[in-house]
Amino acid sequence: MNLAPTPKATAIVLRGVDLTVEDGEFLVLVGSSGCGKSTLLRSIAGLETVTSGTIAIGDRVVNDLPPKARNIAMVFQSYALYPHLTVYDNLAFGLRRTRGWSREDSPSMTEDSSVVAANPAEPESPWWEQVVVGVTRSLPAALRYQSARETAIDRRVRQVAKTLQIDTLLDRLPSSFLAAKAARRPRSRHGTQPGCLLDG
Repeated sequence: MNLAPTPKATAIVLRGVDLTVEDGEFLVLVGSSGCGKSTLLRSIAGLETVTSGTIAIGDRVVNDLPPKARNIAMVFQSYALYPHLTVYDNLAFGLRRTRGWSREDSPSMTEDSSVVAANPAEPESPWWEQVVVGVTRSLPAALRYQSARETAIDRRVRQVAKTLQIDTLLDRLPSSFLAAKAARRPRSRHGTQPGCLLDG
């Protein structure tokens, strides 16, 4: 996969990227600042235009698909994408736009997740709680709904929050995850597979 800022640009931002992420794998991209980690993630999410090569998610080539049609989500460095909403409203944002959503689901989700009492927009909210909310919000709506209704999401979130082990949450989910970490050596507490990116 190659990427340039525009189709006519001479400078290549990403060159010859060949990457495979298996189902359920947690890949951590490491590299120095400016080497292209975030650009690669944005390309996969559909926020950048790839000038050559192929991006496939499952059996689908998604190069020409808009971000909303790729069935993936991106967690930005600013975890509170909707700072005017409570944690509960952040988690329910995608669900309310899903077919089959009913207001009757709200009490069950609230009962299972006492973390909804916090607000990520408030300065006193712990940063690790914002991380958990950001990751949880990015999960597919159907999976997030199932977690809220059928598993002890409150205990899971609190365990992750208290121990700062976000991979405890991710290990129990069937989705694949990609993360970017600024480092010169491929070492990270999290992830099942490291990937090193050097100057694109």
